[in-house]
Amino acid sequence: HTWLTHSYLMEGLRSAPACHYCSTGSAFSIRHLMITCPGLKPVRDQFYASSSMRKLFEDVPLETIIKFLRESELLLQI
Repeated sequence: HTWLTHSYLMEGLRSAPACHYCSTGSAFSIRHLMITCPGLKPVRDQFYASSSMRKLFEDVPLETIIKFLRESELLLQI
C-alpha cells in the first residue's frame, strides 16, 4: 500500500479516485501505475516493459524501477 493509492481511506472516502495520469477512469493502484496506465507508458517504456507485477519484480532490477518512479515523479508520492 502507498499513500498515493490509499490516502482516500484516511480521508473517509469509500472508493479510490480515478487516475489523473490517464483518461481511462481506472482507479489508482500500484499495478495500474506500474504496468497498465497509458498516461505513464512513454516514461515506463524508457525503463522497462512488463505485463505483470510478478514479472516486473522478477525481471527488472530494483534500481531501474526506482529510476522509473523518479522520472515519472511518483517516487515522492508513494
